[in-house]
Amino acid sequence: MTLEGITNHFAQDLPRPETQLIAATQGPIRGKNFEEKVSVAAWSSKPSWFVVSEKDRMIQPALQRANARQISAKAILLPTGHVPQLSKPTEVAKAIIDAATSAQK
Repeated sequence: MTLEGITNHFAQDLPRPETQLIAATQGPIRGKNFEEKVSVAAWSSKPSWFVVSEKDRMIQPALQRANARQISAKAILLPTGHVPQLSKPTEVAKAIIDAATSAQK
């Protein structure tokens, strides 16, 4: 992905120095990842959570919400681009901690 693509679409809510770092270090995705099948999805028998990036320009937020509904996940909506773990790390960490805490009950 180009610096322009990362800055305008992949991580549009990050400061320019961070998008430059991503552009310099982000390698290509392994296409075969999308072809490999899982024998049993954990969400079919375990509680699930899903962080929905409401301003994502890589995966449509409506599709993310639909995926969360399909697996009966608790959706956490964040006003972020594609990399909420970078743009809203505190909120993502809270979602993970809440999920872990809820799963222990």
